[in-house]
Amino acid sequence: MTNDWKLSGYIKHFHLWKSAKSQGEIKKLMNEEIRVTGQEDDLVCGWEFDATVEDDTNIPDLTGKYSAKLLGEYKWIPLE
Repeated sequence: MTNDWKLSGYIKHFHLWKSAKSQGEIKKLMNEEIRVTGQEDDLVCGWEFDATVEDDTNIPDLTGKYSAKLLGEYKWIPLE
C-alpha cells in the first residue's frame, strides 16, 4: 500500500464524520447554512481552508485533536 494520493482541485472545507449525512445536511454544509465549529458530537476531524495558515507543517483541526501538513506542490488561491 502506498500513500501517493494526489488531488487536483480545491478544498475549502474538509470534515470527517462518524455518521452518514443526509442529502439535505450535505447541501446545507455545502451552502454554509450549517457552520461546523468542532464541537459537533459526530465530527471526527475537520479543517477550514478558507484562509492561509501560519504553519504549513502544523495545521490544527477544528476539534483540537489532530493536525495536518501540506505536502507537494500547492498554491493558496483566494476563493470568492
